[in-house]
Amino acid sequence: MAQLIADFNWASTRLGPIWTWPPSLRSAVFQTLRATVPVQIVWDGVVLYNDAYSVVAGDRHPGLLGTDAAPNPVRVSANVPLEPAKRRKNTVARAEQLRKFESLSPRERQVLMLVAHGCTCRQAGTELGISHRTVEVHRAHMLKKLGPEGLSALTRLIMINRQMFSAGK
Repeated sequence: MAQLIADFNWASTRLGPIWTWPPSLRSAVFQTLRATVPVQIVWDGVVLYNDAYSVVAGDRHPGLLGTDAAPNPVRVSANVPLEPAKRRKNTVARAEQLRKFESLSPRERQVLMLVAHGCTCRQAGTELGISHRTVEVHRAHMLKKLGPEGLSALTRLIMINRQMFSAGK
């Protein structure tokens, strides 16, 4: 879908060429393309959507892209699986990750962020003004609370949830 959007002649629409789009539209399209659920954007009356929405669009895809929204009312087929159980499972997993993250002390959160972004214990200690041994103790406590078995799982936890974890700095 990203390639379809990139190749589309947007100059023929009210939106104009992609390079003239406001940052808010470019951001909305980027987030839409990353979404795993069907998402349609109608911006200034022009239709854009993601891969998952192409299933909803059915035989109107790819012709629906870039058209006026007025003559294209949204029609959702009853047989489009939106997988509510999977969404619930992801929501529960995120809530569990947040609960674990919130169980950390402020110093453990600082250590977590530094280590997850590639700092050694010695570098993290220097950055925080504490000894590397103290960082190792915080890291051990943090890993016990969070549960990941190794630094790779910890890093993945942070990178996947970057926005959620940036508030804990």
